[in-house]
Amino acid sequence: MSPYPLPAGEGQTDTPINHHNHGEVMTTRIEKTVFISYRRTNFPWAYCIYQDLTHHGFDVFFDYQSIDSGIFEKAILENIKARAHFIVILAPSALERCNEPNDWLRREIETAMDEGRNIIPIMLESFDFGSPLVKTSLTGKLASLSGLNGMSLIAEYMEAGLEKLRNRYLNVALEEIHLH
Repeated sequence: MSPYPLPAGEGQTDTPINHHNHGEVMTTRIEKTVFISYRRTNFPWAYCIYQDLTHHGFDVFFDYQSIDSGIFEKAILENIKARAHFIVILAPSALERCNEPNDWLRREIETAMDEGRNIIPIMLESFDFGSPLVKTSLTGKLASLSGLNGMSLIAEYMEAGLEKLRNRYLNVALEEIHLH
């Protein structure tokens, strides 16, 4: 997989989606490109999601597997811009350093917001947007993260959770994603 933007048409599929348009099923393009954002302490979760999505035909940027050489910052930011979906993995301590302006997780989330990506918060363990630690970390643009529809991912129900991620959160028509 290349860490650079895909040529037009790659990473996309035509999938029927029922738009409830007088009972017709219309064929709409689904973008199957994903960026995974995570803290190193959550590497096993990120890697599991990466393996599942690539196994199911998604083109996934996962820094551990996708960056060989070159400028780290450029590779990260260009790949957020090149992909329709942005998964951010949130454990209870994930946002601790996000109140620092140069924190990488913060920069990745803000870039995805600026670029209009389909942002999917994946909440692990006992992550809670209402916890005092999380609330103090969600400043500036990040404050809107808590208003996004995300999903919990629980180890005991991993397969069902990953299926839900693929079929409900990533199965979004290209027209519904406001790509810039």
